[in-house]
Amino acid sequence: ITRAGAGLQLHGRAAGHMDLHVTFDAHKIFRSAAAGLKKPGRIGRQIQERLRRPGDQCFFALRSRRDRVCRSGPAFVTPMKEPQKESGPGTQFDRVCWLCFGLGLLFALQGLSWVLLGAFDPFGFYETLLARSLFGVESLSPEARRVFAFALIPFGATDCAYFLLFTWVVHEPVRRMDFRASRALLVSLLVWFAIDSGACLLHEVYFNILIVNLPCLVLLLPALSYLHLRARTHRAGQVTE
Repeated sequence: ITRAGAGLQLHGRAAGHMDLHVTFDAHKIFRSAAAGLKKPGRIGRQIQERLRRPGDQCFFALRSRRDRVCRSGPAFVTPMKEPQKESGPGTQFDRVCWLCFGLGLLFALQGLSWVLLGAFDPFGFYETLLARSLFGVESLSPEARRVFAFALIPFGATDCAYFLLFTWVVHEPVRRMDFRASRALLVSLLVWFAIDSGACLLHEVYFNILIVNLPCLVLLLPALSYLHLRARTHRAGQVTE
């Protein structure tokens, strides 16, 4: 019961027994009655009104659970400010979603580059650190390089596919404030970090935690945590209402 998304507030006083304040928005009706009612729990099952221009009087009727009119009388309609949007184009929530979307595409392209290059980077920086950590030498042998390049094919393909799924989840259910989707992304990130970092500590490959795991966590964790907290707050508000 709105005009162009703007809310309306209904003020009235019924037969000198109560003060009524009813707020309308595009989706929900919030109702509250001041003191003066003997049984306020039975009031407010259904509100019927005719709204014309702001400032006009209208008739309202409060019905009980048995559809019996309990109170009626004239009311006054005044415009209200439009509530602040929680999501949608231009909001902070939407900008964080697009940030995660861009990071997901970037990581997907990175995984594809591992498959095509057969290495984590074109300069051999990662392979040098890996050779020092595992074998105590400055570079991998040609045989080890071939095994490493082949292992990057399924690894890079899996990484690319995961982050393509990541971008879709961010663009669709997360942008609709589905807290289950944002929770799934947040939990999967933490599980990956725990397993990967634990294995690196077990094999004493500490540099991988510093140059791969921690940067990824720093880039994604704050954004995903923000999205999840906003989605959970939105859901809690819906349940309460």
